[in-house]
Amino acid sequence: MSSAPLSVVQLHSYDYGGGAEAVVRLNHLGLQELRHNCQTLVAIKKGTDDYIDEISYVRGFPGTRRLARSVESLTGLQYTYSPSFRAADGLFRGSPDVLHFHALHGAGGWADLSGFGALLRRYPTVCSLQDLWWLTGHCAYGMECRRWQSGCGKCPDLKRYPAVPRDATHWNWRRKKRVLSGRQIQFIAPSEWVKSQCAKSPVIGENPVHVVPNPIDTNVFKPGDRSAARARFEIPIGAPVVLVAANHLDSQFKGADDAIYVLSKLIDDDVFVLLVGRSSERVAAELRLRSRALGYVDDGAVMADCYRAADVFLMPSRVETFGLVAAEAVACGAVVVSYRAGGLQETTQMADGVVVEDNDRDHLTAVTNRLLASPEERARRIAKGQPRILKAYSPTAHAKSCVRIYREAMVRGI
Repeated sequence: MSSAPLSVVQLHSYDYGGGAEAVVRLNHLGLQELRHNCQTLVAIKKGTDDYIDEISYVRGFPGTRRLARSVESLTGLQYTYSPSFRAADGLFRGSPDVLHFHALHGAGGWADLSGFGALLRRYPTVCSLQDLWWLTGHCAYGMECRRWQSGCGKCPDLKRYPAVPRDATHWNWRRKKRVLSGRQIQFIAPSEWVKSQCAKSPVIGENPVHVVPNPIDTNVFKPGDRSAARARFEIPIGAPVVLVAANHLDSQFKGADDAIYVLSKLIDDDVFVLLVGRSSERVAAELRLRSRALGYVDDGAVMADCYRAADVFLMPSRVETFGLVAAEAVACGAVVVSYRAGGLQETTQMADGVVVEDNDRDHLTAVTNRLLASPEERARRIAKGQPRILKAYSPTAHAKSCVRIYREAMVRGI
């Protein structure tokens, strides 16, 4: 297979916001380090990185955009028409060798399936699965529902992100299946669990699915000064510290109620709780322990110090495709305890953390108490897990794996 530099265009909803956005940025930087040409386009640009471009607004034929939104509102169909997305190829620098999509949903309907199908017919295409939206009739995670395995319809939860106002989930499911039918797309799954879900999906069908763990920014998330980190957040000297963090602690997927339960059962009353994420103040208000709520943190250096300040990173997520924050935490020196939660168990195990059966709050509590009481066990786990994470989840390692998949997409053609 050729080793010539590639021209890659990445497309995503946002440049900043969460784990998926971090993957987009880090993959771009990893590709640059490997001397490939990478262009990244996003629907809404929040940051100032000069290597990321925002997709230009295109009005389209007068009234058609408004009509499309009305149809979506009345029917529940998702992503029917976006003239800006359909014109995005006009921003491509030359003719790219491959397109890499990270998500079609989000950003107020930035993309549309018909426009995606048109690009798919013209360019070798790779799609990352940072959630399970491609498998379902509307939502990012089916959770306990398995209707996505047989066509959706009669959806039990239309409000689950990304929400729809009416139940057109069967038609959305069929539209996805139709756009992928007869086309060769290379899918990237961040965990074996996601790949196992794809194997059950009639939508994904025979399209290849490759497992590539998500990258972390190893220039930011790495060992550092633990005492300085604790001083930064005014944590009392000698206090055991538990960190709970997510972009949205109020998300039904993040298990904030289970975190509150565990923290209420801790034996050591001297434990200090550090809370990061939207709605962290609400969680803090329900705790008897000393705590500090930082709200949403979008500064990597600040987040790295949150991890360094912690003894235990408590992650009671209900479902994760990977668990990026778990990897970041261990890279900085915290021990992770989590539920299995889909792909999260693979990251926790790689980090030599402790995995507990889903929804077993009492076992989660017992493990957290044990880790807080044993500096020796924490040190052993960090000594084993931290080097693994820093090596396996670097941006360069991720980009190398993606390049192999890009070349496979090119060989298989369009």
